[in-house]
Amino acid sequence: IGSVLQDFGAGGGDWGAMNWDAPEVAEALETIAADADEKVRAPLIAKATKAIHEGLPVIPLVFYQHTVAISGDLEGVIVDPSQRTYGLDLMSWK
Repeated sequence: IGSVLQDFGAGGGDWGAMNWDAPEVAEALETIAADADEKVRAPLIAKATKAIHEGLPVIPLVFYQHTVAISGDLEGVIVDPSQRTYGLDLMSWK
C-alpha cells in the first residue's frame, strides 16, 4: 500500500502518475492503509482499482530491461529493480 499511496495519494505522485489527483482514490487509499478489516478494505480496493484503471494515470509497461555493469573491483553492490536506491553507502573497493 505504501507504493500505491505514494503514486496515487493526495496531490498525485512524483514518479509514474505525476500530478494525477483523484481525491476519492486518495481517501480510499488512506482508509485502506489505516484499517485492517477486510470488510472495510475490499470495497475500497475495488473502488480505487476501478478509478485507476479507468483514469489510466500511468501506461503499463509490457517490457522493461534493467541493464547494469559492475566492476569486479567492487563489493557490496546491490541492484534495485525498482531503481529507488543505488546502495552507494554499501559499496566499497575490494
